[in-house]
Amino acid sequence: MVRRPVKHRIAVDLRPFLNLRTGVGKYQVSLMRAITQLTADVDYLAFNVFDWQRVTSAHYEPAPVIGDVKHSATQLLLSIRLVRKACQILRAGFYRATVPYVRPDFFHAFLYRPPSFSSLPFVPVIYDLSNKRFPQHHPIERIRWMEGLDKQISSVPVIHTISEFTAKEIVDYYGVDRQKIVVATPGVDDVFFRTASVSATMAKHDLTADLYFLCVGTLEPRKNLATLIRAYAQCPAPIQQRFPLVLAGMKGWSRATMPKEAERLIQSGSLRLLGYVSDDELRDLYASARAMFYPSMYEGFGMPIAEARAAGARIIASDIPPHHEASCGVGLFVETMNIDRWSEALSDASQSSGLSDTRGSDSLTWEVAALQTMEIYRRAGNAFNIR
Repeated sequence: MVRRPVKHRIAVDLRPFLNLRTGVGKYQVSLMRAITQLTADVDYLAFNVFDWQRVTSAHYEPAPVIGDVKHSATQLLLSIRLVRKACQILRAGFYRATVPYVRPDFFHAFLYRPPSFSSLPFVPVIYDLSNKRFPQHHPIERIRWMEGLDKQISSVPVIHTISEFTAKEIVDYYGVDRQKIVVATPGVDDVFFRTASVSATMAKHDLTADLYFLCVGTLEPRKNLATLIRAYAQCPAPIQQRFPLVLAGMKGWSRATMPKEAERLIQSGSLRLLGYVSDDELRDLYASARAMFYPSMYEGFGMPIAEARAAGARIIASDIPPHHEASCGVGLFVETMNIDRWSEALSDASQSSGLSDTRGSDSLTWEVAALQTMEIYRRAGNAFNIR
């Protein structure tokens, strides 16, 4: 088979490939993999810190888990504001200096914006506007860094987003033409459709299938975990004793996530924090939970909802528009901040089996997302006069 010449040399950020993949990282990696499987007309060049790499099949392998000592040392260094700022300035400078030599056609900014604004045109990916709607839930440095994008929005020819909800948010906030925005809805990775073999995962986390509630998400205020935990704390003791509430997700950037009730529940073993888990383990946790709760107050989409549905879990989520998109309308939706309603949903879930009546999110595929993204590349190519 003769490969056609590459039509697009597209620059991306390498960082999502190097980190544990959740949210944005999972979206970038899965979508790029699907695009390279769909067409030979795209070649990706990834910018790291002081070098560029051509993206190959090896990059799509899961990122290794960093050892505790190395991770702790890295986090300690990055916790120093001046160190973070110096790293950002150096990285931005190297990006600007090397772009003319690498000569990509444009930068696909899966992290909202490129490392620095330069002569290289870019296409932003805007997942949500949480930094605008809930700035109190973001570090001030993140808010300032994102403000750089505001000045560029009017000049970019096409905006990439992940849901109709966020497309509307972008129109409402920035006043851009809706025709300028292309939605590439996240797909669901194949692992979540596979038949689960849960015994090892249950044993590892000391859980019993169908006898726990699951919540998945980074531990940060926007995920509204405090409301769910307070609701769970209101449940009768027999429910707490029989159905532990299991939280799977990485630590976020805020320490103000857990309510005062959490410590008592953790001490009793009713509330369990698993931290980051692999997709294989996550599939098992979805498939064996009595229900998967997702109380987030604001999302661009809600990938855990789509994954949970694919694995066959019952979904109970906050009643916000993107969650209806992610669930394809299947699930129970609860008033976001109503603790009593969440407590009722927890109690009701304890009374019936956790298996969903409708398994699968087969309408949400990465192939469809790849085709939608190719339309973004076509528009960008025309706008940037790429031949």
